[in-house]
Amino acid sequence: MLILKNVDAWGSPTIETTLKAMNITYKVMTSAELQNTTTGELVKDYDMIIIASDQNQAFYDEIGPQMGKLEDYVRAGRTLEIHAANWGWGGGLWTTSLPRNVTIVQSYSNSDYVIANNTTLTSSYSSHGYLANLPADAEIITVQSPSGTPDYSRPSTAIYPLGKGWVSVTGLTIEYSVARGGSKWMEFYRSLVLTDLSRAAPPAVPVIKSSVSFLMLNFYYYRHYITNLEKYNTLYVEARDGGVDNGTLALAQGFNATAAAHYGDAIRYGPILSNLRRIQILSDIRTASLDQKKAVKTLEDAMAGR
Repeated sequence: MLILKNVDAWGSPTIETTLKAMNITYKVMTSAELQNTTTGELVKDYDMIIIASDQNQAFYDEIGPQMGKLEDYVRAGRTLEIHAANWGWGGGLWTTSLPRNVTIVQSYSNSDYVIANNTTLTSSYSSHGYLANLPADAEIITVQSPSGTPDYSRPSTAIYPLGKGWVSVTGLTIEYSVARGGSKWMEFYRSLVLTDLSRAAPPAVPVIKSSVSFLMLNFYYYRHYITNLEKYNTLYVEARDGGVDNGTLALAQGFNATAAAHYGDAIRYGPILSNLRRIQILSDIRTASLDQKKAVKTLEDAMAGR
């Protein structure tokens, strides 16, 4: 990974600390150093780039004109994770919009709601802003919850596609709150990193050689299993109603059933996300992911042939 920053956000090298704990290799580069780096070099050397929050004005002044370069990096199949919380100790402000004309609106909240698991992150300003002009295909991950009730009109973390890659943007005070807010924040940020990294192409996760590779592999296959299961459920109805023959439907159902059986074996210790470090589940979750992919491909090929 590449971390772009001129200074530590809120005085904390949180991103580096988190990546070290996950045994993910990284390099730190300033906004001035980025000027001498080409898009091709970025694509070749890094699976994912993280822009730190709370930078000085020189950083934002120099990053702004280079957003086109970073967008081309994403279009090539990589992931850009933008920590967009400014109005912080560094005194800097974003001078340009984010990829696909997304903007961040200043709005302080002491709590933000995580949609996926119905939890709340709290801090002395858990977020400094919400995202505006998000594209329709964006997946919203967190929303501000200043009064204790989620405000879905104020998304504070989202991910959306750009070309072959993905842009992940957050107004959360990641660096400050992970360093000072306890394990819930650390768990959230680790999950965000893994999610963003799993979307990078070619997949970076399976080739990482470290003591946490089982965690990352398990997460990688879990994500792909869930994604393909959702796709299968939609495709099956479309294929059945579209007149795909019973033999093809039965073949897809067979792959789906086998995938479900292996997934059932994988969760024998409990929820996957709570047991990512267990090597024992890797074989089953991997097989579940691959069989679910076969189920989807069977239906996609049948639909394409009609």
